[in-house]
Amino acid sequence: MDTTNLPATLIQDPNKEIIQIKSRLKGEAFTLHLSDLIYIESEGNYIVFHLSQNGLTRKETIRNSISEVEQMLDGLPFIVRTHRAFIVNINKINKRSGNSSGYRLQLDGVAEQIPVSRSNAEKFDRLYSAMR
Repeated sequence: MDTTNLPATLIQDPNKEIIQIKSRLKGEAFTLHLSDLIYIESEGNYIVFHLSQNGLTRKETIRNSISEVEQMLDGLPFIVRTHRAFIVNINKINKRSGNSSGYRLQLDGVAEQIPVSRSNAEKFDRLYSAMR
């Protein structure tokens, strides 16, 4: 199967799962280890991937919508959209505070708290409970 036109390609590696994310801009793409992904944030027409490698955090930015990235990552049980502007890796959650009216998440290596909106709280609860 030719995967050159797919927006994201999952590459199986003996040590880690790797995914290639393609941008709306031709030729722009980057590859990441899913285990390095902390969270994804929407900033206007851009998506910022917050990653952790060897104890250091870094950011990768591409032009895309968070909805398209969410579709690319659909089917990965540990990746969940928590808010209109955020997608998180459940495996990176240190602490959850709040209630079903809205949670705040503390993630590995990140000072800011990530929101879970009321509309995403039920889906988040299901996936979070299944992964813990």
